[in-house]
Amino acid sequence: MAPSQQQLFFVLAHELRGMSQNLEALGQHLCADPAVITSHITALQQLDFIAQSQASIADIIAAEDPVSVCRTARHEHLKRHAG
Repeated sequence: MAPSQQQLFFVLAHELRGMSQNLEALGQHLCADPAVITSHITALQQLDFIAQSQASIADIIAAEDPVSVCRTARHEHLKRHAG
């Protein structure tokens, strides 16, 4: 039996959250080395931003009312799509 659209969105959100957690773990690992922080602080901040954005998008995808969740997202670039 084929999954419903909502079930598919839930699975996709779960996968996206997992990728977000992996990115956060990678960033934490890299930040354990002061030389990496000094040399790549901007890239590390970008990794953190991507991980946070992925988590927010996962919340939106899995929500029963995605527009409302999008309106309360932490990132302005997501809020502006909610109208």
